[in-house]
Amino acid sequence: MSKEYEKNAALKKEIGWRFKEFREAIKKSQDELANELKVCQGTIANIEKGRFYPKFKMQHYLYGQYHLNLNWLLTGKGEMIISRGKDSKAADFPVLFSHIDEDDPRFEEYMELKSLMSIPVIDKGDRQK
Repeated sequence: MSKEYEKNAALKKEIGWRFKEFREAIKKSQDELANELKVCQGTIANIEKGRFYPKFKMQHYLYGQYHLNLNWLLTGKGEMIISRGKDSKAADFPVLFSHIDEDDPRFEEYMELKSLMSIPVIDKGDRQK
């Protein structure tokens, strides 16, 4: 196995563990979450086992419905749930990794994950003020 394959497999497992932790935190069975996301239970199991990445559409839904912090899901950084009080000015959908730079040890993993998942990224300079 190549080092890149091994690194990708390890990243999938980390994301899978966090995905399972999140599912358990929202008190859903694999079957319940699968029904809600309109996928089969095996898809949830495969994500949790690190066989697949959660699809972007799924991440978007979980962010909108449960305020899942996608930075936490993908990197383990931050809190699992984004607190959004009534005075929150949080965007409808977070800008992923706007703070990450090439010196960050996870930058290379992020770039690989970004290409694999086709996550749209907005650079700081591209944001509307």
